[in-house]
Amino acid sequence: MKTNPSVSIVIPVYNVEQYVRKSFKSIFSQTYENLEIIIVDDGSPDRSIEIIRELLDGKFSRMKSKVKIISQGNQGLAGARKTGLANATGEYLIQLDPDDSVSPKLIEKLVKAAVKEDADMVICNYYNCYDFWWVPRREKRYDDKMQILDAMFSHKHFRAYLWNKLIRRSLYEGDLFFPRRFMCEDMVFIGQLILKANKIVYINDHLYYYRKTHMSSLSHQLLEKRFKDVFINKADLWEYLDRNGDTPLAPIRENYLIHLAWLAFHRNITDELEGRSYILDCVRPLPVDPKYTLEVKDQLRLKEMIRYYDQYKETGDESLIPLFQDEIK
Repeated sequence: MKTNPSVSIVIPVYNVEQYVRKSFKSIFSQTYENLEIIIVDDGSPDRSIEIIRELLDGKFSRMKSKVKIISQGNQGLAGARKTGLANATGEYLIQLDPDDSVSPKLIEKLVKAAVKEDADMVICNYYNCYDFWWVPRREKRYDDKMQILDAMFSHKHFRAYLWNKLIRRSLYEGDLFFPRRFMCEDMVFIGQLILKANKIVYINDHLYYYRKTHMSSLSHQLLEKRFKDVFINKADLWEYLDRNGDTPLAPIRENYLIHLAWLAFHRNITDELEGRSYILDCVRPLPVDPKYTLEVKDQLRLKEMIRYYDQYKETGDESLIPLFQDEIK
């Protein structure tokens, strides 16, 4: 393997004028040289792209030859990523967010580990950055791909971010499912890429600065949409991978579907269970068991809610609805 493989950085840009200057200063300051930086202007209505061009015309003019700006009408994050991936040529690829910042050694250190280990995916640590403090976060290490996926899909100890993972570009080739909802998009991608990866390695460095929004600042309506998007994307991914009843996620099937069922009931989106009978068909007969990552008390509550839900579907008695719906707090 080459000691300096080419790396593509893909950054979708839409309406991030407030953050884009700081973000792209850090991206254009990378110490690794064998780069191409693909910026997808997804029909951004503000000055984001203008600010990026100003940086390239000024302090970072040396980076011009490495940067490609592609403009398109607004297609959403998945559409912008498709465009970026289609134009990437590097042996490795990383997808960054345009409102965050990175260490100038982000690519250098990730590539060093990829070359040393001949890895398909290299994962670094990061900071959650709030207005007045940073919180260091570490990705928990797992030896087995199914352990990673089980933790990720259960939202336990492994975060499905694209931006702290350098990935061999060939993993993106071939049959890849693109999610149709915004929330949880990274999880859909990362789940598929982990399945394809032969070797995944970790480095201890905190190299990414993730601008964090407080959940308390999100409106009730936005929270409801967030949970529904997560459910739909996770269910869509399961159905995509479970073609002909044969899914590579079979070893974690029960845990995966328990968490989908819990999300549907706990977040009052049981309407999304319609047409997805496989979820409750799997969960109903399962015993309450500590081996599942959903806490036992929540498993008991889920069993209770499913029982009331089934009674409601059989009788149409609307007085049962509050018994299988939890208030979103």
